[in-house]
Amino acid sequence: MIRVLYNPDEFFRRLETGFFIPVLIVSLSGIIGSIISYLKIGEIEAYLTQILSEKLTVEQVRIVIEIVRVQTIISPFLSAFISWIIIAAVLHGLSSIFGGKNGFSRTLKFTSFSFLPFIVLSPLDFYLFSFRPAIHLTIFSIAKTVWQANILVFAVKHSRDIDLKRSIICVLIPTSMLIAISIYSLLTFQQFRMFKGF
Repeated sequence: MIRVLYNPDEFFRRLETGFFIPVLIVSLSGIIGSIISYLKIGEIEAYLTQILSEKLTVEQVRIVIEIVRVQTIISPFLSAFISWIIIAAVLHGLSSIFGGKNGFSRTLKFTSFSFLPFIVLSPLDFYLFSFRPAIHLTIFSIAKTVWQANILVFAVKHSRDIDLKRSIICVLIPTSMLIAISIYSLLTFQQFRMFKGF
C-alpha cells in the first residue's frame, strides 16, 4: 500500500481490492480529523465563550458550546466519507466525457487511496494549524492537494481505463478550483487582518 505514495502508476496497475481497505482508509482519515478537532476544541470553546457571553446567558452559552463540541468532533469523520463520494462522483463524471470505462464502484475504491497523504501528513498538519501563520498552512495545504491529485490522476487512469493525458485533465479541473479557493481564502484573510490592524 505504501507504494501508492511514491509510485501510484505501478500500484494502481496491479490493484485488485474490495471495499474493506478503501473504507478503512477513509475511516482512519476521518478519525484522525476528529482527533485533531478534539485537540483544538479548547481554543474554539474559549473563543465562543468570549463572543457569546455578551449576548447570551451562561446556560445558553453552555448549550451552544455543547452542540459545537459534538459537531466539531463528528463532522470530520462524516465529511471524510461525504468528500470521498463527491470526489469519486466528480471524477467518474468527468472521465465519462473522455470515454471512461468500468463502474462507479471501481472509481470509488481507487480514489479512496488519495486520503493517504492526509493520514501521513496529519502530525505536520496539526503542528502548522496550531503554531504557524495562515500563509504557511495554505502553502502546506496546496502541497498536500497536489500530492493527492497525483494519486488521483493514476487512480482515474486505471479505474476508468483512459490514457494519462485525459486523466490529468479530469483531475486538474477540480484540483485547480480547490487551489484557487485556498489562495482566495488566504488573500481574504490577510486583507481582513490588515483591516482590523492585526
